[in-house]
Amino acid sequence: MSKTLGRRAVIGSALGLGMASAAAADTQTFTAGPKGNTMVYVAAWDCPPCIQWKNNYKPDFVASPQYKKLTLRMIDAHSIKTAYEASYWPEDLLPFRAYLIERKWIGVPRFSFLKDGKIVSSEWGVSGWVSKVWPSIQQTIKA
Repeated sequence: MSKTLGRRAVIGSALGLGMASAAAADTQTFTAGPKGNTMVYVAAWDCPPCIQWKNNYKPDFVASPQYKKLTLRMIDAHSIKTAYEASYWPEDLLPFRAYLIERKWIGVPRFSFLKDGKIVSSEWGVSGWVSKVWPSIQQTIKA
């Protein structure tokens, strides 16, 4: 690997970590969401990681004691490109959609866990589910 490429990788990693930290710090500012424990799941039919989560992780999630104590709100768009179009979102979640778009948190699958309208965790990708969102649900909602 060239020194230039190595430096770019280090700088890119540092920027990525900074952006992740900024996103994590910002998760507490949205407070207009649904009451109670809610997970908003944004997916698309043409999204391989969405299909992976649906087939490999959703069954265990649905069978969990935590699932029985929350409301799952699914945004299931026809394509990745349309997942954040207003027509796929129920009216009461449009302010949350606008919040995600404003912050450019628009990847799919997106998992957002809210408690009494406040974001507890919001991540995209199956790795975000495994490392952040599911553990935050388990910590917040005791079995």
